[in-house]
Formats: sequence, structure tokens, C-alpha cells
Amino acid sequence: MRDRVTLYRPVVHLDKFGAEETTYEEVKTVWAEIQHKDATTTEQVGEFFMGERIDILIRIQHEVRENWRVRQLTGLGHLFHIRNIDPRPLKGLNRLICERVNE
Repeated sequence: MRDRVTLYRPVVHLDKFGAEETTYEEVKTVWAEIQHKDATTTEQVGEFFMGERIDILIRIQHEVRENWRVRQLTGLGHLFHIRNIDPRPLKGLNRLICERVNE
């Protein structure tokens, strides 16, 4: 594993009007293997946005859940949303199926 990523867990707070607000707190930075899958361009409200889907392999010992976020520390430092987790216990890895967050 040659890449570094930081895992973030969602924390839900109530604002002063009682509405839920989600923030993300840093959990830990771990070694990972990033596998680029595909990229697309979509138009939303007259603007073009780059969509990117990647797979990230991390050791199975690290706690991670769906709907967490992960930031790529090597490369461009993009933030990704974890859509699904594919455990691979025989290899001792979790495959995180991620989609880039439009920051």
C-alpha cells in the first residue's frame, strides 16, 4: 500500500432551529491502495461537475462504515463519499467503493 487517506465519520447536530446538520470529524489516517475506476461529467443547474468513482483498499482492522468520507492525501487531495464496503477477509482488506464529493 502506497497511498495515505484520512477517514471521517458523520456527526449529526441540531442547529438553533432544530434542523439536523451533518459535519464530519476526522477518525484516523491510514495506508491505502487507490484504484481509479471511472470519471464522468454532469450538468447541474447550468454548471458542469466532474464525477469520479474510485475503489480504495484498506486493511480490515480499520473501523469504517458506509456514508463516511475519505480524503485522498496523496495526489490531488480529493474528498470522497463511501457508498459501499466490500469486505475481503481472505486478503485482510476492505474495498471502499467511493464517489467524489462536489466541494
